Amino acid sequence: MWGGIRNEGWEFKKIRMRKLIYILAGMAAMVGCLSIGNRAHASGVGDAPIPVGDALEVKEETGIAQDSLWTSVSDAFLLIPDKDLDILAQSQRNEMVIYMHADSVYKCRNVYTGLSWIEDMTQDYMRVHLTDVSSLQLKILPTGKLGTPTRRLVMSIYTISGESDTADSTIKFYNLTKYTPDSITLTEVAARKYFTLPNPECFYNVDKIKAEGMKLKTLMAEMPFHTVAYTIPAEGNLLTGRLTIDNYLTTEQRDRMNPLLIKTLRWRWTGKKFEMER
Repeated sequence: MWGGIRNEGWEFKKIRMRKLIYILAGMAAMVGCLSIGNRAHASGVGDAPIPVGDALEVKEETGIAQDSLWTSVSDAFLLIPDKDLDILAQSQRNEMVIYMHADSVYKCRNVYTGLSWIEDMTQDYMRVHLTDVSSLQLKILPTGKLGTPTRRLVMSIYTISGESDTADSTIKFYNLTKYTPDSITLTEVAARKYFTLPNPECFYNVDKIKAEGMKLKTLMAEMPFHTVAYTIPAEGNLLTGRLTIDNYLTTEQRDRMNPLLIKTLRWRWTGKKFEMER
């Protein structure tokens, strides 16, 4: 599947042909939807308003095919605002998605002149190599009855690791809303509604610290930064947070503190929010 950059020869022509097929198929789908809508309008049922959001119940009478209202993670990738993903222009993201649909990988030059590409993409999950020290994960989370066609919840995990390989992640959430086949929006929502950042104390084995006759505050004072790298798999909704502080510590500190730390925490998605596993 991973074909690398295709710039010339027969392989490049095949990819271009695949792209043309996808474009033509999309145009045909749009024409089909318009045709269905016109027939519905002619019969008098097309005048009925189309509900949106959680109340949406797609019916044949609306004149809009259900498949045309479902969104995918690639829709969110294309609509992420520049302030959150200024490294890639929307046109570049679109090329990357088209190549993935054609079972290939498009590696494009980002604003830092490095290469960016999609590493994995399904209907509800995407992992993107942004730079050699940063990555992006996108995940559509099931809500209610697995969400509705028009409004779906998207989580983004942006992870950066400096020269010391100490990774740190930022988590955001968006509402991906599709009103009609041609009208779709992505709106950021408050992250605290769906995920609560762990208190640094959660990464310490308090019982063991007390048994050793040590004080938690003293140990925490030795680590001014509690950086955490988050990941979520393509299959399943178990969020994992890994404490990445080793490079902030001296060898002596690591040897003393590692036995007292809980390096990995996990949160399970309930359909409404992430809850920490105890």
